[in-house]
Amino acid sequence: MIVFPYSDVEQAENVWQRIRGALERINQQETRPYYISLSHGIVDNKMADHVDIDKIIKMADVKMYKEKQEIKKSFCSVRGKDLNIQKIDDTFK
Repeated sequence: MIVFPYSDVEQAENVWQRIRGALERINQQETRPYYISLSHGIVDNKMADHVDIDKIIKMADVKMYKEKQEIKKSFCSVRGKDLNIQKIDDTFK
C-alpha cells in the first residue's frame, strides 16, 4: 500500500503511471521466464472524510481487484514459445 497524504487523485495517478512505465521497461529488458504485473486502487480521502481507515483501504482494495480482473483477461504471465504458456487467471486458480 502506498499513501499519498498531500496528493489528489490526479497526482497519485501520475505517480502510478510512472511506476507502471518503469515496470513495463523492466519486463521488456529482463530475461526471466515470467512477467511481473501490478494493480492499483486509488481513493481520495476527501471523498471519504467521515469514513474510518479500514473502509478507505477496503474501497481502494475493491478498485484494485477490479483492475486485476481486467489485467488477468489479457495478460500472459510466461515468456517464450518453448514454454507452456498460461494466462495469469489460470495461475491464480
